[in-house]
Formats: sequence, C-alpha cells, structure tokens
Amino acid sequence: MSLQAEIEGARETIGEEGANRIGYKWSTSGARIVSGLTDRIVTIEPQIKPSKQKLFNVDVTVRISGVPPVVENERTCSIRIDPACKPPRVFARYHEISLKNEDVILESLAKHLMGYGSGEAAYIVVYSGLSACAREAEWRADRAQKHLVATNKIDPNRIVAVDGGYRDRLTVEIFTAPVDSCGPFPMPTRLPSSARIRGFCEDKYASKNYKTANNALEAARKPRK
Repeated sequence: MSLQAEIEGARETIGEEGANRIGYKWSTSGARIVSGLTDRIVTIEPQIKPSKQKLFNVDVTVRISGVPPVVENERTCSIRIDPACKPPRVFARYHEISLKNEDVILESLAKHLMGYGSGEAAYIVVYSGLSACAREAEWRADRAQKHLVATNKIDPNRIVAVDGGYRDRLTVEIFTAPVDSCGPFPMPTRLPSSARIRGFCEDKYASKNYKTANNALEAARKPRK
C-alpha cells in the first residue's frame, strides 16, 4: 500500500522553492518500506504474514525537515489490517449531483440499512475536486451522515463519514459492510496542493449560481421526448 505526506499551506508560507526543498523520512513498525524512504510518497508491505495472525497493526511515521521550527515535523498513523475481512460492497458512486438528488440516494441507503436490522454499516467516502470549497469532502460526508441520522433515525455508529482527500472532480462513494468489519481504504488521486479552494461550502451550496447550474445539469440529463 502507498501513503503520501502533504504539508498544507507550505507553498503559501515558505514559497514554491522552499516547499520543494522539504525533506521526508519514513519509518515503520510491522511493515517494510518497499520504496520512497525519503520521498513524499512511500510504499510499504506488511511484514506479518496474514495466515499467521488474524489482526495486526502497522504504524507509519513520517518526519520532515526544512520547515520553520514552529511547524510540527513528525506524524504517525496506525493502520489496522484484518485479512479475514471481506471487501465492502459498493452501494453507489456519483460525482456532481444536486443535494436534492443525493438525498434520494441516501433514502435508498437508509432502506437498505433498515432491512439489515443493526447488522449492516455504511461508509460514505467523499473526495473533493480540484475546484472546491473549504473542506468540501468533509462537509459533504458529514452532511450525508447527519441526513441519515436526522431524517431516517439511523444509528450514527452505523454510518462512517470519510474525507477521502482529492480527485480530479468531486466524487462520492458509498459502501456497505457488516458492522465491525473492515471499511474501504480511501484512494485519492490528487494532492491537496493541486486543488484551488474558494470560499465556504455553506455559501457555495446556498448560492443561486450553484442551484441554477445544477438545475441546468439535471435538465440536460433528462431524456428528450
């Protein structure tokens, strides 16, 4: 698996040249580094054979250099690996649709979850596009989760909202899996530094321009008689 390090605001703070001089050094526990030891992107391989242990953790640490002393220069994440987990099922995948049409999909998801009692969970993974409002993936994922809880009375513990990072365009992927099973692994394709962030999401989705654009898009999608 591959992981990438991104320092938000680096180019704005220390400039393009300074950001390019930032150094990276990765270390792991429970895995070996296949490539990228001193690069921004590292590829690792678990050391523990899945057949010998059902559940294990891999800890990955990145330490950066070449940044001002006030900047946090080390971060560690822990990845839980359960080889017995079956891949989650894709329930829906879509891009730029209106919030109204998204609610229709969420209603269908709620019916699916209620049909499984309390044994099924949903994962809502959202990727911001390259032209996005501030924290758009987080905003959209949280909004979908709140809709399911408030409108359909779904237990919030059965809905996992995930900020998946960035892709070329806004993308929402909804997965379902048994409760306490393994969820999907986010797969962003763009770095945050590639995106252009403009304004707040509350303003974007309430604006007349957004509603007009989406109405035109929905009209274009309808088959002509």
